Amino acid sequence: MLDCPPSLGLLTVNALAVSDEVMIPMQPHFLPLQGVAKLLETVQLINRRLNPRLKVSGVVLTMFDAQTKLSAEVVNELKGFIEAARGKNLPWSESRVFKTRIRRNIKLAESPSFGETIFTYGPTSNGAADYRALAKELLEMHEPAAVAAGTTAATRRPLPPHHARQRRRRRRSR
Repeated sequence: MLDCPPSLGLLTVNALAVSDEVMIPMQPHFLPLQGVAKLLETVQLINRRLNPRLKVSGVVLTMFDAQTKLSAEVVNELKGFIEAARGKNLPWSESRVFKTRIRRNIKLAESPSFGETIFTYGPTSNGAADYRALAKELLEMHEPAAVAAGTTAATRRPLPPHHARQRRRRRRSR
């Protein structure tokens, strides 16, 4: 998995040229929706000229607030756009809006400033739970039988948080 900056610069274009799938994170507001449309144009161009395997697996909604009318309107707009592409020769014709929503969460905003993932900084936070649910949804999308049997790589336990902290301390003291 490659995490790219929110721009259509050389780094993003190169990542798209070597990837098979794109998962697009998007805040449920109208300006980011326009940004997704621009990104999809770029994905289509790269799909046609450089990488015919490239497709959009879906859009994951981030900083989501289910209580706002705006979020619901953007989700409906996005679903309609994707539905209109079904059956067409477009890299996003088989994509989806992921069911998992990454809720607005202060722990998600704080964890990078401490140099930690959400799973070490706030393992019981809504943000960590949402990202676990998204990982499970992605795995089910690609290997549904293995997820049902509980035999995927996601079932392996990560290092406990105290081990990760000890490793960071050792690196700092060098």
